[in-house]
Amino acid sequence: PYTTLFRSLRLIMSSRNFIRNRILNVSSSGKHIVGNAGIAIVGNIFDKVNLGRFNNLSIELAHPANTYPLSDVVKAEVMSMCCGDPSFEGIRDFREDEDFYAGAAGMTVGIPSPETVRQRLDLCGISEDSFKEFHKAAVLCNRELLKGEELTCEHGYLMVDLDVTPFNESKSSKEGISMTYKHFIGYSPNYAQCGKEKGLLFSEWRPGKQHCQKGTPEFISQAIESVRDIYPSGDVMFRMDSGNDSMENYGILIENGMYFVCKRNLRAESVYDWLDHAKKYTLKENIDSPREGKTVYIGSTWLDREYKDASGETKQVTLRAVYEIIERTMDPDGQYLMPANVEVNMFLTNSNLSDEEVIQVYHEHATCEQCHAELKTDLGFEKVPSGKYLTNCVLNDIAMLAFNILRIIGMRLYDLREIPKRGKAFRRRISTVIHGIMRAPAMIIEHGRYRTIDLGGVNPWAEAFEYVFDFYDCSCRRKRVI
Repeated sequence: PYTTLFRSLRLIMSSRNFIRNRILNVSSSGKHIVGNAGIAIVGNIFDKVNLGRFNNLSIELAHPANTYPLSDVVKAEVMSMCCGDPSFEGIRDFREDEDFYAGAAGMTVGIPSPETVRQRLDLCGISEDSFKEFHKAAVLCNRELLKGEELTCEHGYLMVDLDVTPFNESKSSKEGISMTYKHFIGYSPNYAQCGKEKGLLFSEWRPGKQHCQKGTPEFISQAIESVRDIYPSGDVMFRMDSGNDSMENYGILIENGMYFVCKRNLRAESVYDWLDHAKKYTLKENIDSPREGKTVYIGSTWLDREYKDASGETKQVTLRAVYEIIERTMDPDGQYLMPANVEVNMFLTNSNLSDEEVIQVYHEHATCEQCHAELKTDLGFEKVPSGKYLTNCVLNDIAMLAFNILRIIGMRLYDLREIPKRGKAFRRRISTVIHGIMRAPAMIIEHGRYRTIDLGGVNPWAEAFEYVFDFYDCSCRRKRVI
């Protein structure tokens, strides 16, 4: 009986505490509270970039009566993308508290409406010439973003990864979509990423059916120009898939003093001929048998090739071809294979890395898929907001700026090891930056012409927010306190 009594008393007390701790009322006050306090950090990073060059475009000078300068339009779209909403309607949330967000981003007039942003970006993509002018300005702004940031080298080289990633636009009727090599309808943009941090170095919006090699020589030339602007000294290595196995690409890289690792496309060559070559010339210490019925041959050979330089002169070059040939005569379950399963992986390079390092360097090229996934899912850019092809080209350049801003914030978070995290990681995902920093709620306190962002006393990201804010606070006229 005493046990039953104590249990009943415990239930009564717990129910009283539950009722006492429950939230029964919701009220509004006159306190100034914002939901995306991270825009203040974005405004500090804007100070690194001369976004005013957008106001000097010919399409902008042709409309002097515009209320909002084009730089403010670009800032508004970047702010929306940095909060994970690339749609035009995402800008409307900032207009609810225009005084704070416009001031934090350094806008001269205010935050334009979503309709205004759509119309102005359509004008930037109204023709090929207007887009090329906008694209040139966006590339210069992107270089200024990455310039001065510490990019991590691998194996003694600053890695630049080139890869095409399809965007799924099925069940839509947008201009320029077509069947991609992934067998769905969409676009196939090309991206160049630099460093271990995987910042976007250069980008090009493409129709879905365009082959990955079409336009790649010009793409590589512009990527080289960008990487030399932000990384003027030091060795740079380009990593490419077999779809870019072309002497035209290699010639451009060699003429500009670049190194490269590219998977070789065997085309019509016989894998069994290469197996015979490996058995004949591979050193014994480079032959490995990880299990019964599986043999791995690692070595290198030399191939004579020729290419044409910028002046059209034909030049001869000898490239090293590193091979990894796997012969399987038995599967892991013990079933014999007749004939044997032969896999040939070859990599062309002009570097002095060892055979094992060349293979490892190419395998690390797969990490660029993580960058593509963050751009599509975390930033939400796989479903582009416009139905016009050239407008989506403009939005792709703006997405490159927003992505690098978030990546830069994530790089600074890595310096601060005390931030909330779930495990060891070299770089922070874009979604982590958006949810932890960009969407941080805060109360705005104004006193004596000074504005203070109060993150509260129980925000686990408060220290990280303050660290990144102070790192990029370049204002000398007034001090913003957190």
